[in-house]
Amino acid sequence: MTLLQLRCNGLEPTKLVAFLALLGAMRALRVARPEWRIRAWWSGDDPRPELEIDGADGDDAVASALLDGVSAHRTALDFGGRKLADYTPLEMRALLLD
Repeated sequence: MTLLQLRCNGLEPTKLVAFLALLGAMRALRVARPEWRIRAWWSGDDPRPELEIDGADGDDAVASALLDGVSAHRTALDFGGRKLADYTPLEMRALLLD
């Protein structure tokens, strides 16, 4: 097995949405390749997240796994052409209960 380390330069360390994107990427990788061991951490003077993936054969394999993992959740992310922010509280409650 190979141990791949990727620095996520595009994710701002002070932005909540960047942290959520990192969690989403880790979840997508786990769904697509459950045999991989995935860890994340922050280090350095400019603390950008870094991923360590045990079992990936390179950047192309990670990109393919991300696509597969996100595609697996496509139906859960379909809001019928509406943006999530468009829902009223009652509509959102009904959607979440469903």
